Amino acid sequence: MNIVSKDYEHISQIILPQYFLEFSKRILNPIPMENFYKKGVGESFIFKTIKNHYKLNSKIDFSGCYVFIEGETNQYVGISKKIPTRIRQHLKGVTHYHSSLAYLMAKNNLDLGLRRDVSMENKNFIAEFRKAQKKISTWGLSVIEIVDPVELYLFEVYASLKLNTIYNSFETH
Repeated sequence: MNIVSKDYEHISQIILPQYFLEFSKRILNPIPMENFYKKGVGESFIFKTIKNHYKLNSKIDFSGCYVFIEGETNQYVGISKKIPTRIRQHLKGVTHYHSSLAYLMAKNNLDLGLRRDVSMENKNFIAEFRKAQKKISTWGLSVIEIVDPVELYLFEVYASLKLNTIYNSFETH
């Protein structure tokens, strides 16, 4: 997409709805993520799968927005400068930083009332965390490339609200 100007009105009224129209089409054809969860699968495989599925022109890792979909329910919208890397982190990360959604899901099931790093040292919590990662791997994935960082950040909130996602809260911690 060509950026005509950087003013908020143009981005919010023209650019974001254009991105969302394309994103909505891609949501109808999500990528199953179960193959991304398999041992030995990394960013390269994830990148090639996304590129081929959506016929992207990118030659390398790309910036954009993604949504995790379970059936008809939009679970979570996220953004990254490196989408394939971020998807791998959600599914295989070992820290609450890398797998923030899995951490949130695990905490919803087993809130120990502890700091994040301390919870991640508890074996029962780790079991819930791994279970959440496994569950995420059963969902579908849709993505859209967005290069401009301002548009990317605004689109995350825009898409999350439009899609009425379950796990986005935008609370800071």
